[in-house]
Amino acid sequence: MATTSSDSENVCHYKKIVWVDTVPQVKQAVKELKRQNEISLDSEGDNLSREGTLDILIIGTMNKKVFLFDIFKLGHDAFQHGLRGLLESASKTKLMYDCRNHSDALMHLMELEIGHFSIIW
Repeated sequence: MATTSSDSENVCHYKKIVWVDTVPQVKQAVKELKRQNEISLDSEGDNLSREGTLDILIIGTMNKKVFLFDIFKLGHDAFQHGLRGLLESASKTKLMYDCRNHSDALMHLMELEIGHFSIIW
């Protein structure tokens, strides 16, 4: 009997994915994210580093909700309206996988240092 990909590989494991590209949406998303004890972080960009761009910031929650922040559109406004406080906070645990380029881009492009994070290898 031939093996085929299982149905579980095609299922979205998130309850909700939210695209955030306006300041009011940033404020609402941050309000919701502040209620979480842990969040996961990822980011995307062209040559993601201090020499590249930070285009999308991805924040996931333990209740399977994902926020996609359009940093390309929002720029520094995203961080001036709540994201900076959330990401620099020592009271929230941030989970990141191999965070070297992500934190380099955040530090040098957005002048932000992530507080209290755990690296997942």
